[in-house]
Amino acid sequence: MARKNVVVKIISGLRTYAEQDALYAKGRTTAGPKVTNARAGYSNHNFGTAWDIGLFKSGLYLADSPLYKEVGEISRSLGLNWGGDWKSFVDTPHIELDR
Repeated sequence: MARKNVVVKIISGLRTYAEQDALYAKGRTTAGPKVTNARAGYSNHNFGTAWDIGLFKSGLYLADSPLYKEVGEISRSLGLNWGGDWKSFVDTPHIELDR
């Protein structure tokens, strides 16, 4: 990604159960769109084996970019799971280890 002048940053890693439940509530019992299908204890974020990334170019955050697919391909080549491959909830900034 550096060859494309894109900086990859981890923007969310380990989460407490309370943080995960607050995210799960979004779009259900609190305002906003759904951002996860995982309740506390069912997210790899709760165990330190998942992270969400942000892509930045010229200091600007790329919220939706085809470059996430490239990061997904790199992640798979390293034996990691990429949220862009999920069927029920596609999460392109998400990368995780199997546990």
